Amino acid sequence: MALALGIVIALTCVVSVVLVLRIPFSIEILAGAMAVISFAFATGILFLGKGKSIIKSKNDKDINESFSAEIDLQLKIKHLKANLRKRSKQLRMKFKEQTKIIKDKKLCQTLKTELKNEKRTLVTQTRLEIYEIKKEIKIESNKNKFLSEIFDKVFKFGIYRAMTISVLYMLTGLVLAVTLPSIPIMGATILIGVPITIIVMLSIVLPI
Repeated sequence: MALALGIVIALTCVVSVVLVLRIPFSIEILAGAMAVISFAFATGILFLGKGKSIIKSKNDKDINESFSAEIDLQLKIKHLKANLRKRSKQLRMKFKEQTKIIKDKKLCQTLKTELKNEKRTLVTQTRLEIYEIKKEIKIESNKNKFLSEIFDKVFKFGIYRAMTISVLYMLTGLVLAVTLPSIPIMGATILIGVPITIIVMLSIVLPI
């Protein structure tokens, strides 16, 4: 998903820049675009592969310790929701038992109103508690450095690898633009597309 999105955005940006610069549209632009797509695909695979390998290097104990606070808070939310369902069911059963004994319709209606009010109060209280817990989860997530450490490592790796590969692509583009007068537009498209693709991959694909 992230890789496909990055390729689409990078290609869109390259085409936009080519149109702004008023480079004549021809089959050479399509060839250059294909080279840009291959570059985007290669860098995207490198980023995703590196991120996956870093996560795999972390054992379950490290991951559980890093997210223990968030997991405990999520369990609290789960228990609150389960308790809400249980209490709601108990209120319904209580109402049914009372209405079996009481034949007065007016009194039954009063009990029904009381049941609705009690359930509404229970739901409101539970939602407030869940809201407070979610605020705690957000605070804990902001303090958690696990994902930021992985992002930092992949970002540094991405810059190094992207620059290495981009040098090869841009040299190729430069050679095509200078030494082959018949297809200069292809070389120009590659020269424009590679830097744009690096920016897109590092700023959009990597965070996703």
